Amino acid sequence: MKRSLKIKAALVVVLSIWALVSLWPTIQLSRMSPEKRAELEATPEGAAKLDHLHGRAIKRGLDLQGGMYLVLDVDTKSVEQGTSDDAVKRTLEILRNRIDQFGVSEPDVRQEGTSRIIVQLPGLQDAERAKRLIGRTARLEFRMVREGAEVTTLIARLDKALAGKKVAADALKSIDEELEAADSTEVEAAADSAGVETAEAAGDSAQGDLLSDLGGEGEETVPGEGDWTSQHPLSALMGPFLKNRGAIPVADSNRPAVEKLLQSPEAQRLIPRDVEFLWGSEKVTGTDGSSASLLYLVEKKIELTGGEIRNAGVSPDPDRPPLLMVNLGLSKRGGLKFANVTGANVGRKLAIVLDGVVISAPNIRTRIPNGQAVISGGFESDTEARDLALMLRAGALPVDVRIAEERTVGPSLGQDSIRRGVQAALIGGILVVLFIMVYYRLSGIVAALGLLLTLLLLLGILAQLHLTLTLPGIAGIILTVGMAVDANVLIFERIREELRGGKSVRAAIDAGYSNATRTIVDANITTFIAAVVLYYFGTGPIKGFAVTLSVGILTSMFSALVFSRTVYDLWLAGRNPRRLSI
Repeated sequence: MKRSLKIKAALVVVLSIWALVSLWPTIQLSRMSPEKRAELEATPEGAAKLDHLHGRAIKRGLDLQGGMYLVLDVDTKSVEQGTSDDAVKRTLEILRNRIDQFGVSEPDVRQEGTSRIIVQLPGLQDAERAKRLIGRTARLEFRMVREGAEVTTLIARLDKALAGKKVAADALKSIDEELEAADSTEVEAAADSAGVETAEAAGDSAQGDLLSDLGGEGEETVPGEGDWTSQHPLSALMGPFLKNRGAIPVADSNRPAVEKLLQSPEAQRLIPRDVEFLWGSEKVTGTDGSSASLLYLVEKKIELTGGEIRNAGVSPDPDRPPLLMVNLGLSKRGGLKFANVTGANVGRKLAIVLDGVVISAPNIRTRIPNGQAVISGGFESDTEARDLALMLRAGALPVDVRIAEERTVGPSLGQDSIRRGVQAALIGGILVVLFIMVYYRLSGIVAALGLLLTLLLLLGILAQLHLTLTLPGIAGIILTVGMAVDANVLIFERIREELRGGKSVRAAIDAGYSNATRTIVDANITTFIAAVVLYYFGTGPIKGFAVTLSVGILTSMFSALVFSRTVYDLWLAGRNPRRLSI
């Protein structure tokens, strides 16, 4: 046997074994039952083994295993001209950091165009949580809270300015209609929740009841002459000022009306420029089950930003078990700033503002010199607190982002795609194999074995290079089957022509391969160039198709020009057959 033939035979064997070894983790995972998977996940050793298998198996795209596809619009209008590219790149890095800490395997985060970011999260189960993590700016600010007489005085001035105005009448109209539609008991409950005095209520009883429900202390409000609600439109929609929280409770049903009044030109002229009203994230509930949001008067001056945070973690809140709190570790510079702020404002409340919402407003009891801060936002779940800590560790986005497009694929749809894709590949492959075996007889069997090797090598390369298989990728595999058969057809037809011309079997095979090789190489190179262009300019599914098509071209050429020729050479070694089954 010639040395070159031995080398080619050894190469075929080695590559086949390599492909099988590369595919073994994928085979193990595909054959693993849900019970076995759950058993492995129950132990640290089993979970590590499962992670190892997933790391070496063929990666599946969104359309095959489910997940989320997001297109984010980056608001570059808010940054200075000439710095938009830098803002998009910083946003991209921060999003990658957040997603890495989120724990999604094989995420794809990349820029598209000048102001868009594509995020693909395969295998994602909690889509809403992912959107909160990705779409939230996470801009953290520490600001002082105005309290007491300063707040009540400002609200009284706003009431006076808004009394009798059309904007106040419109805001109160919906509330009045609700009160008229309810029976007397419901009227008292609604008025109690909103802090509105009814004709039956004596003096400040409604405000006092709400204050008792919410556990705070408030200022007494005594109705004057005439229609108290129309003369105090803002106070009528608010509960009493809660001194222990530094906030004003507003019934959720009244919140739109309060926002409308505060945004009116009459109110904006009276609100000092150095303060603003911000809503809190925490809710308070009265004994009647009514829910209210908290409204804070906060200074616009930012004492400290989230840029000074170096680490963030979660721990139980000792003051309100079983709720959680987020612990913040500040930089050296941030710790010095925080010590100065807390030392100069002992006894006041410090608002911790995240994306324009007050998530906590703790009272400063003493100067805090150790560079440690706490967010006690009443987190009811470990996930909520940990997600906030994750975003603070990753940092705030330099600009706002908006989810422009969202697609979610459920795992069941992914499994259905796999099943249908595999069915199509099997049916197509079986029909092709039957055709070439009937038409080319024993030579058709050689082509069928070559086709099997093509698929084996293709999948082995996908697994070894950690490439992602998508539904269009399966289409590329099916196209590869057709191309592999096409190469064999060219070779076999050339061999037939040489046999008809009177050449011997050995000479016909040599001439057939020699004449067909150039045609096969030219055709495959042309297709390969097209696949490279598709990969370079395409996105998402198109890239998946281009990847499998490119790899399939290489493997089909190997099986047609090396494997099948090696089989013929082994058959001809030491023999001089007079006939060839083709």
